[in-house]
Amino acid sequence: MLDDFNREGLTIEVDLSLPAERVTRALDQVIEWRGKPRVLRCDNGPEYISGTLATWAEKHGVQLSFIQPGKSQQNAYIELYNRTVRYDWLGQYLFESIAQVQDHATRWLWTYNNERPNMALGGITPKMNWSVLPNLLLLTQFKNGGITQRFPEMSLIFPNNGLRSSSLFRTLVKYVSLVL
Repeated sequence: MLDDFNREGLTIEVDLSLPAERVTRALDQVIEWRGKPRVLRCDNGPEYISGTLATWAEKHGVQLSFIQPGKSQQNAYIELYNRTVRYDWLGQYLFESIAQVQDHATRWLWTYNNERPNMALGGITPKMNWSVLPNLLLLTQFKNGGITQRFPEMSLIFPNNGLRSSSLFRTLVKYVSLVL
């Protein structure tokens, strides 16, 4: 599961199959830690189109946004992330158990978030991005005459009204959407 805005890996679940109940349990854990997203973007796998996830989303006030079938580029961040998982470690080792894979995945996720530079973030890690983001957004606001010019998709959230970086950051955290 990825934070679409920050490219941070929020959780990684490993098993031979991940039914909708397991997906909702992972989402509950992430929400407890990070707060509730406004939108979940998903592919059309059976675990995501099930009534279980739809019921969960309605109960939590989360919008489900599905990519078009066969259009994986609409979920490009997660496709790149999955490729990174395969090439960085999953295809490099022979594992003896699901538990061993889960343990390796959890350790790798920490490295991905804290040590591995992400070129889409300008060569910094997702965790580093959170620490510099308020200043970058404030600089963007002054430099470009308004945050809406830099992030037009957030125009309703970030009007050009001179927000201070701390309130801008709090608003930004509320905007984060998760990608499955």
